[in-house]
Amino acid sequence: MKDVPFIIAVQDFHSPGVMRAIPFAMTEYVFGVRHRIDESSRRIDWIKEHVWHNSREKSGFFRFPNAENISAVVVNAQGTLQKFNRLGYLAEFGSRRVRMVRTGFARGEGNSGNQAPAPFEHNVHEPGYMETWVEGMVVLHNPQARIKLRPEMIPGASHEFLKTDGRIMSLVPEFHPVFSQTAIKIAT
Repeated sequence: MKDVPFIIAVQDFHSPGVMRAIPFAMTEYVFGVRHRIDESSRRIDWIKEHVWHNSREKSGFFRFPNAENISAVVVNAQGTLQKFNRLGYLAEFGSRRVRMVRTGFARGEGNSGNQAPAPFEHNVHEPGYMETWVEGMVVLHNPQARIKLRPEMIPGASHEFLKTDGRIMSLVPEFHPVFSQTAIKIAT
């Protein structure tokens, strides 16, 4: 495995719905920065530690000793049982009477008129619906990595890069859901 990028994949299933927050929480943890809007302008805060009740954890995983051996951390808030149901349906498992409607919000950077997350609705059971396992994946690239991960090695994912001033540069695919849910019904 010499000279091959090393990636850690993280998912959080400790509580219902918690995976919706994992890209944001993991981005803050590995990069050690928090972006926020204050009086209509963007602010960048460097985070020293994360506090929850009496627990304290250092922030900035990519700055930890030996972290240069980690090329990236991967999370996917869409890597849920619902995704398995949709992909199974697309692979023609189960009854064709199943009807799935996926709704949610997708990143909007590609829309110059309004870059806010945009709502979407997809009928999974209709011809032409496509989805891949990578859809919704976020790859957080280690700026100090000894062996860099090239974004083309994981096509279809959103790739996030920390700049020295704390800004995050994103390479976002045309469609990148940040949240979705799927309603499942049986047609009569």
